[in-house]
Amino acid sequence: MVLVPPTSDSSPASQAARVPLTDDAVLALLRQHFAGMDSLYLCPTIPGRKELAARAVHARHLPSHERVLALYDDTIFGSGDEGFVVTAQRVCWKNSRGRAHMIEWQHIDPDRMYADRRKLVLGSEAIEVSGDQSVIEACEQAFHVLAFSARPTASAGQSGIVGHASPPAQAARISDRPTFRPSRPPSYAPLESEVVPRSERNPDRIPGLADATPPSSRRGGLRTG
Repeated sequence: MVLVPPTSDSSPASQAARVPLTDDAVLALLRQHFAGMDSLYLCPTIPGRKELAARAVHARHLPSHERVLALYDDTIFGSGDEGFVVTAQRVCWKNSRGRAHMIEWQHIDPDRMYADRRKLVLGSEAIEVSGDQSVIEACEQAFHVLAFSARPTASAGQSGIVGHASPPAQAARISDRPTFRPSRPPSYAPLESEVVPRSERNPDRIPGLADATPPSSRRGGLRTG
């Protein structure tokens, strides 16, 4: 029997770097890194119209029950439909003149994430901002903790013994046709929408990365307003 080292680090130092992926814990982390930055809003002081615009852009892959903990508005006139939003489970973003994307923390490889001036590279995609470069630097630090916290620990089923490995996780399913349905949200989020997607697998993108481009636009059909 051949022994191999476990892929997840369960040392005391690595465990100290983790935070629980709960609203309160993630919000506390975001406040440490984002407090006082221009155009960046933290719960519960996110302007309702900005959250509404962001949720409309990301309604396909941002569940209505998830609380928006941080919102960065990268628009000139403050509409809130470009930039990024953070929840305890994922980050959603839309770059200027780009398409809406989402990836869950569990699908981000911390080793492939790095800041490049006003761009935060997440594997094959990147979050870009037109404002202060310090926003991206803060994102790199906070998102690294969240991505690392979402990784399984060695005690969660990784024995390190060949032949006893856990089966690979199923690739994330990417919605192709969003169906928007208004709903009355919980009291903490007065402006939310709910989406009921029909999903299909897209093997060409990194696991968990969602693209909210309407299918008619990708196939050269009519564009929706």
